[in-house]
Amino acid sequence: MRWSAAIPAAVLLYLCLGALLIAQRPGLYDDEGMMAAGTVHMLYSSGEFRLPHADHSWVCKSGRCMPLMAESRYIGAVKDWLCLPLFALFGPRVAILRLVSLLLGAIGIAGFGFFAARQAGRGAGAITAFALALNPSYAAALIFDNGAVAATMAALGLVCAAAAIYAARPTARAAFATGLAAGFGIWARANFLWTLAAGAAAYAIVYRNWRFPARHWVAAGAGGILGGLPFLIYQTKSRGGTLEAMGLFTASQPFGQLLRYRLFLFADTLLADGEHRRLWGGLGAMPAWVLWTCALAAAAACAACMVAGRGRFARFAALAFALLTGYLLATRLEVAEHHMIAMIPPAVLVCVLAGAGLQARYRSAWVVSAAAALLYAGGALYWQAAAVRGLHRTGGVGLWSDAVF
Repeated sequence: MRWSAAIPAAVLLYLCLGALLIAQRPGLYDDEGMMAAGTVHMLYSSGEFRLPHADHSWVCKSGRCMPLMAESRYIGAVKDWLCLPLFALFGPRVAILRLVSLLLGAIGIAGFGFFAARQAGRGAGAITAFALALNPSYAAALIFDNGAVAATMAALGLVCAAAAIYAARPTARAAFATGLAAGFGIWARANFLWTLAAGAAAYAIVYRNWRFPARHWVAAGAGGILGGLPFLIYQTKSRGGTLEAMGLFTASQPFGQLLRYRLFLFADTLLADGEHRRLWGGLGAMPAWVLWTCALAAAAACAACMVAGRGRFARFAALAFALLTGYLLATRLEVAEHHMIAMIPPAVLVCVLAGAGLQARYRSAWVVSAAAALLYAGGALYWQAAAVRGLHRTGGVGLWSDAVF
């Protein structure tokens, strides 16, 4: 296979694996369904969809009302709009909602793989894309999207792709596209700002270059305003409704207890997160040695990239991953397992870059890299198959069961 065809092949693999999960038809989790409740309302009513805890999240003009934000004031109405033409054609269907989520995940893989290929070579981009395509946590969290993370992964792919294009040929148009994708990501879910901040801080520390032409800053700012315009309109109408909502979700546990719990979430998420193993009753099935081997491998790869990485890009990727992980472990805001999905793309990338760095230094290191890749692929496919079998057997359990609502 030529490297140029590898990223599309990885996306196709992800789509096939995701279609298998969707075909098992587990029940619709309440938060997952709320991401398209506004779509159904727009189809059958011209009025506002009123929610007592989310005032000002709709705007009305010329007798028609349209959503700015979903039922959670920090989640944008991205899926409401993406599902609208499809629901209008085929009716409100769970499969359509999940196919939209699946396609958003595909955009994330394609964009992030393109970014890795432009910065670290086509081989690194291809392996990164395939590793993401195989990852069970990435697939389940995005397809059965109870945390509205699918749109943020698409935004990450779009930001990275636009930034890679800008790095290769700095133009105002590329700067505008980067800002547009970043603004879209913040509208999709406000905590996408964490990922952007980690990347920007890592870039500032490693590359130490913010001397871009003024017109490029203006273009990026204009793109950001346009991409995040619904979010900005909502903040103006609600006088900071997102900040108010996020202020309600603060962790009260002692820091040590919080850190231990989040370290577990971090390790659990890297391969097959427990939040989505609950879909089919697979909670607690992850062996401890698998859990902590994945976490230690990611930490070791991050350290290797920082200390002995090939070029500044490896150090940038490692530092961005470390900063994002550190924030998620230490913040006083509530962090659920689906928030940890943001770490999977940078974790995959630093592992790929660490392997490339080892192979450049030691001729025999390809054996270690190949063994690690085979172990990862085998584990990922095992948990993908377990999820399909479990969903086929149970049809979804607990909050993912049709019997709940």
